[in-house]
Amino acid sequence: MFIAWIAGLCLTSTVHAAQKPPPDPTFAEVTTREFDRWDANHNGILESSEIWKAFEDPANKDVAGAALAAIAYWYYTAPWLPDHPKSFFQNYRPQKFPPLPKDTPPAEAARIRRERAMAGPTLQWEYTAALWRLRHAPTFLFSPEGPKLSDVHEGWGYCWFISHVGAVVHRDPYEIKQMIHETDKGYHVTFPDDVTVDLPPLTDAQRGIYDVKVDNGLWVRVLRMAFFRRPPVTLRGPKGNLYPHVAKAMEGLTGFAMKAVPLVNDYAKVVPTENLDRLATDVRRQLTQTLAAKKLVIVDSGLVPLPFGMTGNHSYAAFNFDPENDTVTLWNPWGDTSRPRAVPGRDPDYPRTGGVFTVPLKVMVRSFKVMYFELNDLYRR
Repeated sequence: MFIAWIAGLCLTSTVHAAQKPPPDPTFAEVTTREFDRWDANHNGILESSEIWKAFEDPANKDVAGAALAAIAYWYYTAPWLPDHPKSFFQNYRPQKFPPLPKDTPPAEAARIRRERAMAGPTLQWEYTAALWRLRHAPTFLFSPEGPKLSDVHEGWGYCWFISHVGAVVHRDPYEIKQMIHETDKGYHVTFPDDVTVDLPPLTDAQRGIYDVKVDNGLWVRVLRMAFFRRPPVTLRGPKGNLYPHVAKAMEGLTGFAMKAVPLVNDYAKVVPTENLDRLATDVRRQLTQTLAAKKLVIVDSGLVPLPFGMTGNHSYAAFNFDPENDTVTLWNPWGDTSRPRAVPGRDPDYPRTGGVFTVPLKVMVRSFKVMYFELNDLYRR
């Protein structure tokens, strides 16, 4: 009896081992196998135009789509990359570099990071992550709860666009549902300024790339893709607008123009009290009026000294102004949560929950570069 039980156990183990799926091919194996198909002009070089063409080709499924998602992410984060021959992919091995010493001069640090990026050190990791998203992330447009702020996470770039998306969701999620509709041919997006865009179903590469969060539906990704496929339009906001990308997002996602108000743009800068008070008074007035009218407010930081935990060259949405405490509630489109890590009593730090944090108004005025206020001028095309 015991011998029979052992034999049965061995047989079961053998069956389970036989049923175990083979491991996925590596990034290098997939790209080497698919290279000749992606190399449309057959010159032995995978050019950026060929990458993006393959990225939008629905024939590239599963591991091929995941590999293209990794390559596209690499090229987006380092747009200066050269085109690569087949040998690069054949010989590719993931690399892990040690952190740079803290005293590395900025110019030297930039040079080293650029050299490291050339090696594509995270391509295998990005490929594996893209493959997981393809196989496990939902493919529906909206979750049953509809659009939520927690759906909106910026994966790479375009913070100036994603900050507007989060602000619209915070104001009224129904506005988003009104914009995006699934059709038998893909998606139909109608923007508030009456511009419409039709998208085919997303390819595996488009679903796999880490550009936005996809845990609760594809709507953010579909909206982003539709926005960047809008036909060229003439911005109808105030003349002399120095921030056309933000104006494009504001007009496209709301149908209204925007006004830009420059701020101090240097937290460490000494500003005469009367000048700071005058600017703060103007910002308070416009914040109160704009938010009371349920209009969007976006703030941009520059590449200057900022309070600990704030990100330079980045866009945030302003959700609320508390006149009693003279504070502003901001939202970082990274959607992250963090605890204070600054030195108490020396460095200001503002903990975030889901990207949301509160700062004194004067700290915001001193730290950020510009505020954008949605106006009441409705534009229809």
